[in-house]
Amino acid sequence: MARNFLIFAAAILLGAVALRADVVVLADGTELDAVTVIAKPDSYWLKLTNGQTRTIPRSQVKEVRKGTPAAPKPPTNVSAKPVTPPPAAAGVSEGFKYIKSRADKVEAPISAVAMWEKWLEANPQSADVESARVELEK
Repeated sequence: MARNFLIFAAAILLGAVALRADVVVLADGTELDAVTVIAKPDSYWLKLTNGQTRTIPRSQVKEVRKGTPAAPKPPTNVSAKPVTPPPAAAGVSEGFKYIKSRADKVEAPISAVAMWEKWLEANPQSADVESARVELEK
């Protein structure tokens, strides 16, 4: 029984090590998290953590770091331009409120853009079109 537990624990630990991602840093500073990195004579073949595969020329790779990805870096090109809030929500439609609540919760900004574009396409005569355009520009 104890032996089975030790084998199981060792398998879990080895599996955790296998799940550690490598980080490929490109010449432009972009960091790609990869499950597998295979060096070829003139390129690197990557299997990314999202399941996609890519081949990158060696000339575009600055460094390959083994292990877990680094902590996210804060943005360096933050605009000092003040953000103007959208018009007051008192008179907005329920459809606008619904899309806004969904768009505010998405993780990928492109998803919010797609939601607002679809809403604008479906509601071209709405009184909320200008507010939707403001949201789209965020």
